[in-house]
Amino acid sequence: MLAKRRDEFNDFIHSHRALLLPIRELPPELLQEIFHHYYTIFVTWFTFQRDARPPFILTQVCTAWRNAAIALPSLWVKIPAFNLSRGKTHEAGYLSFVEELFRRSGGLAMLEVFVYYYPLSGKAESHPVMDILIRHSERLKILTLDGNQGALDVFAGAKGRLPNLVQLGLHIPATAEDLWQTPGVVIAKNDTFEEAPKLEIVKMPRKTRPAWLMLPLQTIIKFDNEPLQWALRTGGES
Repeated sequence: MLAKRRDEFNDFIHSHRALLLPIRELPPELLQEIFHHYYTIFVTWFTFQRDARPPFILTQVCTAWRNAAIALPSLWVKIPAFNLSRGKTHEAGYLSFVEELFRRSGGLAMLEVFVYYYPLSGKAESHPVMDILIRHSERLKILTLDGNQGALDVFAGAKGRLPNLVQLGLHIPATAEDLWQTPGVVIAKNDTFEEAPKLEIVKMPRKTRPAWLMLPLQTIIKFDNEPLQWALRTGGES
């Protein structure tokens, strides 16, 4: 009987030992500093993970950690990838989640966003998440859009509202019209990103032809697309 009570007492002590750890006594400001360094290391070495897990992990430890993490805007600048092919992305709960992510980033103009959106018609089809993204377009620093021409047309609402965009990634399959264009000939069809004064890096797969895209050529210093390289070297002249 005594041995059983001893074991129960030891189990109780073991299960509550974490309550006595010194880290629980740290002030929120110091805890946030630790969170910031942890997050910085994570996104540096694990940039291939688009779901940005660290902030959510930190909010699930305890109430104190959750409050400290939510109150630290720099933890929320890498927004989880939006796969808009999923039906739930139209639901009120998901839209509230998206709005909350932008709220937690505290108005910082350094957001990194990845969007996967292929409207079935191939034409511009409004989506509530895209509407939210366009409303916050002034805060975008890194944007990757994986979609079709319809998705690009939807994002046209951000034209003239991209003052902080530094890096742009476009995965837009070439249309039949694009494929028949002479390599290196740039024909203006989309000027959404033409007014992005800080845009320096443009990444586009080889299969993506930039014939329909206008860019601020004077600011770009790094590009990943052979036809686009030709256009930049010649100043966009055909």
